[in-house]
Amino acid sequence: MKQQKFAYSVLVHVLDTPKSTKFVKKHDETQDVQALYADLLKAYQKGAYASILITELEKQIWTLELNSKWTCPVQAFLTSGHTWSKT
Repeated sequence: MKQQKFAYSVLVHVLDTPKSTKFVKKHDETQDVQALYADLLKAYQKGAYASILITELEKQIWTLELNSKWTCPVQAFLTSGHTWSKT
């Protein structure tokens, strides 16, 4: 219960957009951090910024090129934190 209250207080402290404060107020009485987080995910995953980001990431993935400069296994390339851009 202490972890739940702590996590809720952290989110309340850092969430200061009009959209996020709406959800904070919704869960203020119960302080259910998991429900608050779930609502935030639903709201922000469908937003304009998320759509733009998804489109940009898709472009980068489609243009990704593993060239002869890369000497490690392909799995290492995909999990290396590579910039996901054509090199």
